[in-house]
Amino acid sequence: MTSLEEINRLRRVDSRGRPLLVPVAELTLYWRGSIAERSAALMGVVRRMLGDIGPALRFFETGEMAGGKPLRTDTLETIPFWLRQKHVRPDIYWMRLESGAKRDDPSDQALLFLADEEDDVRMGALRLALPPAVLVERPEAFVDRVAYYVGDLAFESGHAGFGINWDQRGEDALEAKRQEGEIAARFHGVDFFNLDVTLVAMRLAARPVIKRAGWLTLLGSDITRQLGGERVLASSLPSGCRVRPLPLGLVVQAGPEPTIGGPIQHVDLQYYKAVGELLEPWRVKEHENLFSAATPSGENGTALWLSRFDRT
Repeated sequence: MTSLEEINRLRRVDSRGRPLLVPVAELTLYWRGSIAERSAALMGVVRRMLGDIGPALRFFETGEMAGGKPLRTDTLETIPFWLRQKHVRPDIYWMRLESGAKRDDPSDQALLFLADEEDDVRMGALRLALPPAVLVERPEAFVDRVAYYVGDLAFESGHAGFGINWDQRGEDALEAKRQEGEIAARFHGVDFFNLDVTLVAMRLAARPVIKRAGWLTLLGSDITRQLGGERVLASSLPSGCRVRPLPLGLVVQAGPEPTIGGPIQHVDLQYYKAVGELLEPWRVKEHENLFSAATPSGENGTALWLSRFDRT
């Protein structure tokens, strides 16, 4: 079991002492197709998430902006406004909401929305960040919360567990990616994100895929069906793993508690590896760099990190 003290050691600051990497409990959902095809369900997901973190949010940024600005009275209605459009115009809909002390500070209560409606294959993603204490102190309640957030959304895949929040558009983005690569090499149970490049990788796969296995791996109805359904999947995993049904998919839980998977916690990753090996045929294979460079040994750090749980 990872303690709150251990996860908080992953926090990094920049040369000015401002947050660079912030450890969080994360939930990320990916969908294939237009937001118009799932507008009501997606609206419900966003409303439920904002219902929990909305009071803490202080800054926002959209795709046309160069940095965050203080929330306005109508800011939290921006994503719902996009989702209410009867005819979604070709565009990239991107919004970041943060609760940091200063603009552009990554924080532990945040929401990131991305819908690429320009490409022939339309795709989107939604990422929620919460304080890691909600996961450390009550992991089973977190699983329930994930199911509550997802509701009846038709999604392709997703993941939830420990993660890192960072400002991917900030002036220190390259340094943040470098330090993420260092953390990824040591702590295998932590998620690192760049929604833009992950959606490109998923689109290129041309079929339903997952990013990689996590403590919670969410499988949409297509992947669930290809795996043979809930019972077949559950029977293929160790008894320490759980499979929970969703209205339009499943949640696969890799063990009773999440872990950051540090050097002295390798035993805790046995369930992650069991899930990862089973789902390896559905893991995205071609993915641009999440980190700033190759590992010290010259390997592709992103490819290595994504494949970490492919084999036990």
